[in-house]
This record gives sequence, C-alpha cells and structure tokens, in this order.
Amino acid sequence: MANSESYVLEGKSETVVEKEELQSDENAIIQQVKSDGVNVDQISNEANITHMDKCLSKKQMRKLKKEQEKLSHRKDRRARERMRKKMKRAAEREAGYVKSKRARISRMENSNCKQRVAIDMQFESLMRPKDIRHLFVQLSHAYAVNRRAKNPLQFSVVGFSGPQNKLFFDNPNNHHWDVIFEEKPLDVIFEKNDIVYLTADSENSLQTLDSSKVYVIGGLLDHNSLKGHCLKLAIEKGYAHARLPIAEYIMLQTRKVLTVNQVFEILLRYTENQSWKKSFFDVIPRRKGIIDSSKCQRNMKNNDNIERQKDDTTENANDILAGTINDQTMEDISSELMNGNN
Repeated sequence: MANSESYVLEGKSETVVEKEELQSDENAIIQQVKSDGVNVDQISNEANITHMDKCLSKKQMRKLKKEQEKLSHRKDRRARERMRKKMKRAAEREAGYVKSKRARISRMENSNCKQRVAIDMQFESLMRPKDIRHLFVQLSHAYAVNRRAKNPLQFSVVGFSGPQNKLFFDNPNNHHWDVIFEEKPLDVIFEKNDIVYLTADSENSLQTLDSSKVYVIGGLLDHNSLKGHCLKLAIEKGYAHARLPIAEYIMLQTRKVLTVNQVFEILLRYTENQSWKKSFFDVIPRRKGIIDSSKCQRNMKNNDNIERQKDDTTENANDILAGTINDQTMEDISSELMNGNN
C-alpha cells in the first residue's frame, strides 16, 4: 500500500503528514547545528521566526495555515451541527412526525424457515470481469432481501473460489454477511438427490417447494450466449431440474430473463405466502409488462367468440346475396334482428 493511502486510512491529511515529515527533518538539522555549538533558539527568537517558517515554502505555509484554521473551527462546527439536529428533531416531534424504525435484521440460525437455496458460482471462466461484478451486485440484492425477511432462507454460495473469491472479499464489509460461503463444488456440499437445479430451459414446472431439497440458482450472466448451459450441466451431473411456473400464472410482454436476485426473492416470497402468482407480482418489475395469464386466457376466449360470431354473420350475409336461403330462413333471420332491436 502506498504511503499516501496509509495516511488517509489513519485519518491524516496530506498537509499534516508534510508537517510531521518536515518537523522530523528540522529536528535532525537543529541537533546537528547544536552539536557544532550554535545557539539556534537565540538566533530564531531574535529574528522572530520559527524553524518551520524557515523550512516551508509559501504554498506550504498557506496550506498549513488553512489546516490549522480548519482544526480550530472543527469543534464549533460540530456543536452547531448537533444543535441543528436537535432543533430538527424537536420540530418533527411538534409536527407529529415519527421517524420509521430501522429494519429489523433476522439471522438464518434463528429463522423458522429451513428451506435451502444456493447460488452456484462455478461459472467464473465463462464470464467477463464486468459480468462478474454485476453478479456481485445481484448477490448483494439477494442478501439484502433475505436479511430483512422475518424468516430468511438458508442461503449458501457454493463453488466460490479463484479470483472472484478474492475480488469479492477485498471489500471488508462482505466478510460479515450472514451467508454460508463454500469454495467446494455443489455436489460436495450437498447430497446429489437433494439438489434441484433451477433453469428456465427445463420442461419440468416447479409446483411447490420441498424443505428437504436445496434449490440451486446458476450464477451465470451470459446475456443468452450460453442458453441451455445450466440444463446441460444438471443433466450431465444427474441433478433434478425445474423451472419456475411463470407460464402457468403470468405473461411477460418483454424479455423473460430474470436476474439471480429476482429468482431468489421469488423463492423467498413463496415461502411466506405460498402463492406463485402473488410472488411473481411482488417481485417482477412492472416494466417487464407482467400480466395475469388467466385474464389473458379469458380475453382470448372472448375474442375467439367474437370472431366466430363475425364469421357466422358474414356467412349468412353471403348466403343471402347468393340467394341460397329459403323463405323460412329469411323469416328466422328477420325475427332475430327485430328481437335484437327491441
């Protein structure tokens, strides 16, 4: 780590650091001069200058003066800030405003939900560094919703090794996550028969969640360049696989790709409400054009009925023009039209 970075971490400004270095150099010079029998203090007092004045340039002196003024006014600024906040709180209480409490944080070990969900991170070699960073953002979103849930899922991140592991934990805040991080691969951490790999390419629709299973989300951001890769992996490894029952409950008018954190949150919401439809509507953004599929089916059925009625009317009109309808049929049609007008 560079010297400048270490000074910043210790809370020292560049000016203060320069001052300390110069003071150290100055003391060494003074000791050398004194050893030669010269009375430095007497000379400096008579000239009305300090040793630091002799060592600093004009620019450095201006910086030092500014830093000293800042330090001298710091206590006053803090006192004014405390008073400002105190007055603000008093005004809010008088106006009846109650500040919302901080979100309660729940830990996995205290959760009543024992449903296991894992994110498989073995795809580092298939992604660009930019996509890996985006995946970390999605991981943080998934962690955020889980830690704020009343009963969080049992959240694991597996196959988390190599450079991505180092990059992730370079952020000291990530060391405190309430998540089980494992460098070992998926089939070493969990029993093969317990694994259900979630992939949109599977033909198996997930009807409900089994608390004895671990549902795995592939940590792969491929922009559809590796479509079917997770399904192929699951088949090769002998894992059970399934897809979320999206088509059974909703329709998406835009891209049907969901992010890792969206899939994670859908599973979390389902453990809370036991409703796929509600979970989809709670999590999937409205900008994706989410529509209730049952309403769409009713509308499509009504449209089909209208089209059939139009076809029947057109056919009858053509028959009339062709002269193929007998008198009795004409009377029936006239009667229907009169009844319709009434």
